[in-house]
Amino acid sequence: MHDQLHRGDWTRQLKTFYSQTTETLIKEKSFKLMGTNFINVVRDYAHIAPVQFAARTFGLPLKTKDNPKGVYTERELYAILALIFMCIFYEVDPVKVFPTRQAAKTVAGQLGELIEAHVKSVQGMFTSKPKKGDLAGYGVDLVKGLSKGGLSNRDIAWGELLPAAGAVVPNISHAVSSTLLFSCSILLDADLNQVLSIS
Repeated sequence: MHDQLHRGDWTRQLKTFYSQTTETLIKEKSFKLMGTNFINVVRDYAHIAPVQFAARTFGLPLKTKDNPKGVYTERELYAILALIFMCIFYEVDPVKVFPTRQAAKTVAGQLGELIEAHVKSVQGMFTSKPKKGDLAGYGVDLVKGLSKGGLSNRDIAWGELLPAAGAVVPNISHAVSSTLLFSCSILLDADLNQVLSIS
């Protein structure tokens, strides 16, 4: 999977995608309060940008203004992928984990079937035909490469794309959120030190 994605202009395309997505999300999600622009960075950026990345790259059925054929909204798809991630990587309380696993099994089953339908079509019924250099093009090439490698449509959908999306989205979201928290804590510490020195 790594070799299929990390080729050509992948890094440049990734930077371009996140730069454009950041700009778009800030414009769409920010609001003015007392003359100052605000945005809930975690909810409206850190969760949403990775979802858009995964949907574009792996052919996930994301419903947007540009893609009304999609099945899940950005928040729904994030919740599903985060639930899958929690079931795989976090097992805190065995008693409480059973209902969580049952819920994850249900939503993963639904999403997995949709991803398998995308893999079968390879054109992607949830995304527009990829333009040259578009992340969707990398996803199509990934599916074709995995297929040439001998994997069935089911193996590609359930064994590669669904686990990749379930791992990538929450991890990127967590990394962005943690970085922002760290940056804000440095700024707050600097402001607090300045206030303490004045008083």
